[in-house]
Amino acid sequence: MNDFSENLKTHLSFIARSCELYDQGHKEEALRVAVSLRVMFHDTAHSISLLKHLQRKESIHLISTFASQKSMSAEYGNVHWHTVIPVMLTSRGVQAPTNSWPTRSVLVIDDWWQEQIWLEGAIALSRKDIILSAANQDGGAHVDANPNEKTRKVKRGPDATVRINGKLFEGGMSNHHLPLIRQMAYEVLECKGLYELAKST
Repeated sequence: MNDFSENLKTHLSFIARSCELYDQGHKEEALRVAVSLRVMFHDTAHSISLLKHLQRKESIHLISTFASQKSMSAEYGNVHWHTVIPVMLTSRGVQAPTNSWPTRSVLVIDDWWQEQIWLEGAIALSRKDIILSAANQDGGAHVDANPNEKTRKVKRGPDATVRINGKLFEGGMSNHHLPLIRQMAYEVLECKGLYELAKST
């Protein structure tokens, strides 16, 4: 019989180790994180996520530190936001903010997975979109010779002009999905319920 709690513990350990390496400068570790997040949370007609196997997708809650249409409307009134881009540029380059961003909401897993955190005109990307692009097409578990538009977008980065201290920042917005995934990992690793579930027998 499969020990799904032990599998969950393994993937939480994978994520934590990859985050340590990411923070040391190995940004490609975000692709490994994406694979573990896919295993933990993504369900299809042919595969079942660890959390669904454990029958806890409806009871485990995850923090969301990203701005979204819903959280921005709650914070600033019922306004439709055309653009919400999670830019992570600092004077030291691209950095995942981890705990320096406040918790905007606490969501059940499916809502967290489907929350659209990148709105740019007609483009709306959820955590699911970004994770599956990284895991399925950008080298996490598979490399696609013809990646779809979502994958091309997350690799290309926001179509925005950014200045830091008045200086135009060029070339730093590509592969913007990697710090986004690092931030998602922070949100997951902050969930005590997942660790308690991983310890259960």
